[in-house]
Amino acid sequence: MRLRELKSGTRICPELRLNAHLDTHNGIARYLASDSESGHVLVHIIPDFENDSYAQLEKAAKFYREDLSCDVRCGHYEEFLYFSEPFPLGEFMFEWLERRERVQLPEALKRIISLLKVLHTAHSKGIYHGRITPQSILMERSDIAFGLRMMGVGVSQALNEAMKN
Repeated sequence: MRLRELKSGTRICPELRLNAHLDTHNGIARYLASDSESGHVLVHIIPDFENDSYAQLEKAAKFYREDLSCDVRCGHYEEFLYFSEPFPLGEFMFEWLERRERVQLPEALKRIISLLKVLHTAHSKGIYHGRITPQSILMERSDIAFGLRMMGVGVSQALNEAMKN
């Protein structure tokens, strides 16, 4: 099944409205969207192969809610599955790398170790990312530092599971 681009303004559930298509890569389309309850979100859309890929998304959603204290949504829209997660103020790592901005090494290491701890926790629960690239790491900025946030944990895994069956 091939993904088709959804139009800006499409409501994929009562709370979520798509605003802009970001990219489609390896069978996953990403959109910026508005959530009527939590503001800006990143929505990942994959084909619905009507197997246990939805169960994989629910497993990832449970991890986000319980381990990351993050409000996420997942569900069905037409022939697709969607997974939304908060999209805080920041930029993707590839944008930062393109500017070659310098960060103090101790601060960068601290944030990378924090990110690795999240991945370790996810892996210990059987949840994998499957596509770690500078496009999947969001750098949240504050007045004094930045935090690294892995976007889409579990989404690639659900798609890979769907493709196997």
